[in-house]
Amino acid sequence: MKHHLFISLMLAVTFQLQAQKEQALNEVAVVASRTVNTTDGYVSSLQGADITKGKPVVDVLGMLPGISREGGGFKINGLAVSEIYIDGNKLSDKSELDNIPGEMIDKIQVRYLAGSNQSSAHSGGTIMITLRRPPEGGYYGSVNVDAGWHRTCNFANGGVGGMFNYRYK
Repeated sequence: MKHHLFISLMLAVTFQLQAQKEQALNEVAVVASRTVNTTDGYVSSLQGADITKGKPVVDVLGMLPGISREGGGFKINGLAVSEIYIDGNKLSDKSELDNIPGEMIDKIQVRYLAGSNQSSAHSGGTIMITLRRPPEGGYYGSVNVDAGWHRTCNFANGGVGGMFNYRYK
């Protein structure tokens, strides 16, 4: 008799606990990772990311995993980057990265090792940057002005850069 009463009491408590655990949710937010690993590197989706705000692309690249900025160039896991592409076009001068605002980045693909069709001058990988596309018939752009004066050595430097993207229907 005691066993039946104990089992009945345990079942009643179990049903009450399960009834309390069930809840209806009004809203569910799904969060995805910005970085997806691939067999030869990774892809980071940076559209709307906080690390891009107010920084040029050159600074954003230095914040990505495995990428370091040394001596005016970039390294991927310690090896010099062989090539950098923006929207499929090879960069001829890395200083061009100073003129592109980080907010314009859609995604960055990093490949750890250079492919057979790329420069063999460096053993490091490649960085492929994809910029946001303007809406059909739309355009966007930016203008950057930079100036500096070093009082101790009477040296001044400055620069003006800009970028304009458009898309015709």
